[in-house]
Amino acid sequence: MSPNEIFDEMVVRLGELLGREFTRDDDGTWMLELAAGRVTVCLSFRREPGQVLAFARIGELPECEPAFAEARARALLQANAFWKETGGFTLGRFRSIAGTGR
Repeated sequence: MSPNEIFDEMVVRLGELLGREFTRDDDGTWMLELAAGRVTVCLSFRREPGQVLAFARIGELPECEPAFAEARARALLQANAFWKETGGFTLGRFRSIAGTGR
């Protein structure tokens, strides 16, 4: 069996253990919808460097004033890299982003 086939089999077995069914897209990414479809957990195998990529789509960004869209995008991209300097742990801090009402 290839590494991709082994990964696919593991995901199918995980779904069986959870009593849920993952769906697979054309690119080989497995998806599991949770919270009535509001959260989608995705698993993907990357042969080089032999790692599993796990990520989740948790929703859409709310509309904000165009003048603040770039600042919000920068803050999100910066937050996306928090784990790099913490040995894999993600640290976060809530603060409002100007112009978003949040």
